[in-house]
Parts: sequence; C-alpha cells; structure tokens
Amino acid sequence: MSSPDTGAFFNPTSNLVTATLAFLSAMVIERFKNRTLNLTYTTTYQTLGSEIKSDYWGNINVSHNGRDLKHLSFVTLIIKNTTRSDAQVPLNLDVWVDNSNQFLGHDGHYEAGNAIRHEDNFEKEFNKTLKELDEDLKLREFEGHVTPDDLNRRIRYFLLNRKLSLPVLNRKSSVTINFLIENFEGKTPKLNFSILQKGVKLIPEADEAKIEQVKKNAVGLLCLALYAIGLIWVYKQYHDKHDAITWTVIVGSASYFMAYGFYYLFIWLKKIFTT
Repeated sequence: MSSPDTGAFFNPTSNLVTATLAFLSAMVIERFKNRTLNLTYTTTYQTLGSEIKSDYWGNINVSHNGRDLKHLSFVTLIIKNTTRSDAQVPLNLDVWVDNSNQFLGHDGHYEAGNAIRHEDNFEKEFNKTLKELDEDLKLREFEGHVTPDDLNRRIRYFLLNRKLSLPVLNRKSSVTINFLIENFEGKTPKLNFSILQKGVKLIPEADEAKIEQVKKNAVGLLCLALYAIGLIWVYKQYHDKHDAITWTVIVGSASYFMAYGFYYLFIWLKKIFTT
C-alpha cells in the first residue's frame, strides 16, 4: 500500500488559524444574538361548547352565568424560558382578541404555583371600571338612565384586552395562563399576545417532528460534504485500485459518524452562546 502525501491536505498551522478564527467569529455572532431573550410559547384551544341547531342532532345550547352563547372556548397559553438567562426586568404581557370575541375570565400561575396578576395600571383601571359598572347596574333600574359612553368604552376595552405582569421569569421556568373566551360567530377564537419590551422575543415552541427532520437534513448534508471531500482526498493520494476502494469505504463510514459529531457539536456550542 502506497503511503499518501498528506502535507498538501493537512497543514497544522493554517488549519489551526482557520479553526481559531471561525470559533472567534461564531462566538462574536452568538454573543450579539444573546442580547435577545428568546421565550418559547405554545397555545392550546379547547372548545367547551358551540350552539347547534340541527334536525339530526337537535338543538344544543351553550350558556355562561345564565346567558346563551354561540361558542365558548378554553385557551391555554404557556410561556417558557428555556434559556440559561433570567429575565432582567419585569415583563408585561399584552393579550387581546378581536371584536368577534370577548374575555369572560382568566387565571394564570407560575409552575411553582404563584399567581399571575394584572399589570398595575391595568389593575387600577379594571377595578375602577368594575366599581362604576356595579353602580351603573343599580341605576339601570330607574327609567331614563343612560350608561355613560366613557364607561361603555372602558367596559368594551376590558372585554377585549388583558395586560398581565410577570415580575420574574427565571431560567428553565414557565408560566401558564388560561382564558375563557366567548365567540359571537360560533368559531374558535384567535388569541393574540406580545411582549414589547426591548431584548425579549416570543417564538413558537418547535415541534419535535420538525426538530428531528432538521437534524436528519443537516446530518445528511454534512455527510455528503464530508464524503465528497474524503473522496477527493482518496483519489488524489491513492492510485492503486484496491487501496482506493478500501479507503473509499473507510471515508464513507467515517463521514457518517463525523457528520453526527459536527451536528451535536454545533448544537452544544449554540446552547452555550445563546442561552
């Protein structure tokens, strides 16, 4: 078996410099990315009941506190801090629905059980409006009473919006918030939410199947690239047919395991620099 000349293929000094520069570049890029705290979320919609009038199924009515509804849903929002960084400031979560829906109630808690409260200003206005509404309901017993437009406007606002305060959201922790929502059109509602504070981003929690597919695609491409590089090296260094075939098999097997190694190394480095 002829001995390959590996000098042109592997230069320790140049490869070390290249690897070092690549590592430093990746570290700088990931550190810049780390300025944003990425919080993942999932939303689950569960229909509690929907009005149906059918010759086959009969008439199905849905009610809440004695009031008939067209559609009632239970929506759960879970926000997770899966990073290795704590939220540096208290977070304000804005939640809203469009005019075809309204909130009938909500509750929320951290995974440890601590309750989630309204944002302070929202809480004050909410309680103030509830007090005025109670007084207005008593006055409606008198003929000619008209509810003030300002009160109607605030009532409508609070039926469509929630502002919640998350004083802390430490690393590896989560919050769960449940909403009871009425839809006037007999449809499943759409829950909207955001955290607008600087340095915080809400992103959907990735589906496990998608993660697995991404891994397969990445490993496959890496394997092909490494195999192609290996083949070029083999056919440049080995002219004997038997040697070339032997090393082709070795390179093929090695490229598969190296591809997995590079993939998990990338995932590990990404976790270090982004969390």
